[in-house]
Amino acid sequence: MSKIEHKEFKTDLQIKAIDILEFSIKLPQEDAGSPAHYNFNISVESRMNPIEKAVLVLVNIEVTSQDQKVVLATIKTGCQFWLSNFEDIIEIKAEETPFIPQTLLEVINSISISTTRGILYSNFKGTFLHATILPILDPKSFKQVV
Repeated sequence: MSKIEHKEFKTDLQIKAIDILEFSIKLPQEDAGSPAHYNFNISVESRMNPIEKAVLVLVNIEVTSQDQKVVLATIKTGCQFWLSNFEDIIEIKAEETPFIPQTLLEVINSISISTTRGILYSNFKGTFLHATILPILDPKSFKQVV
């Protein structure tokens, strides 16, 4: 269990689950170029579960050819995090988007993206995508989608 402290909040954070929700690889009919030139289309979404005191982070990645015309692989993962004092940190109001402190969002997004990077690397081993590695991303660059 990890403890996160920030001026906005203090909590114990624990990973409760890591799931591969979808995964596919498609061998291209034509040359897709070099792995160094592949594109990664990435989206990150958060879902709240106040009963379980949990936040689920869904990471969707699509690997495409350099011209983005050919989808080479897709993955969707889910990383579930437990927060010791969920109700004190996450603001959920009826018919409004839940509020997650930016610092916490950056931490759980970073962990989720890094975990997905490892899963991709493991699943690409022995395929034509073996040398394809998701680059390091700034978790601040993702906007909150809930």
